[in-house]
Amino acid sequence: NITYLHAKDLLQVLSGDVREDRRLGGNELLTIPNRAAFVGSGNNVTYDEEHAGRLVVCRLDAGVENPRLRDKTFKHPDLFAWVKAHRPELVAALLTIIQSWLAASRPAYTGKRLAGFEAWSNVVGGILQHAKVDGFLDNRDEVMRRAEQSQEEDVEFVAAWHACLTAAPPTLSGDVKTKDLLTTVGMTAALPTPKKSEAITTIALGRYLERQVDKIRTLDGGAQVVIRRGEGDKHTKTQRWKLVVLKKGGKQEQCEVPPQEPDEVPF
Repeated sequence: NITYLHAKDLLQVLSGDVREDRRLGGNELLTIPNRAAFVGSGNNVTYDEEHAGRLVVCRLDAGVENPRLRDKTFKHPDLFAWVKAHRPELVAALLTIIQSWLAASRPAYTGKRLAGFEAWSNVVGGILQHAKVDGFLDNRDEVMRRAEQSQEEDVEFVAAWHACLTAAPPTLSGDVKTKDLLTTVGMTAALPTPKKSEAITTIALGRYLERQVDKIRTLDGGAQVVIRRGEGDKHTKTQRWKLVVLKKGGKQEQCEVPPQEPDEVPF
């Protein structure tokens, strides 16, 4: 039941042939062949572009408000029991489709491929294309578009930071504290929404910034920027951040600087 897909370990497993990890309860390092298939489900799952490049997405639409309560007679009401009872025929059918492709000298696949998984795309796509099964990876553009949409808040936040950086006079330039970003950029309502209902706090924003380090963003107007780690405070060990402009753009956003509260309030 996935809501937001974000896991560095999963990224490594999905793109690696082997997995190295420490044996539980010991110090022995194990090298395990990666032969696993990972399947997940969720309602309107969101994911970033890194994960999108490793996903094959299948979207189901029941066409009703509550699929569990739909009054519909299926061809196989008890699907799990039917699959177990007919497993030999199903496996034989799959092997026949594969053997047909092999017997035809493996005709080349001509459709879209999953970048980084070209060999897999060519084999699976070739088998399906030869069997006249259309639609393999046809939704790649939509998958990537949804990943980009999930990053819109990120772009809004970085754009607000960039606007303050390029304002006259500039603010938030150089190495800045997470707290300063929270109070200044937060006034523009551009802070990214934390995952798992996390509150908008300095800690939450710091975690978000850790995930965004070295990611290049292209803003409206053509400017390209990237978040880098700044030099932390030697005394408090507080991490600082900086926004580096890689390419200047034509359009300049307006920076809204929150009013400073006076030190003394006259009576």
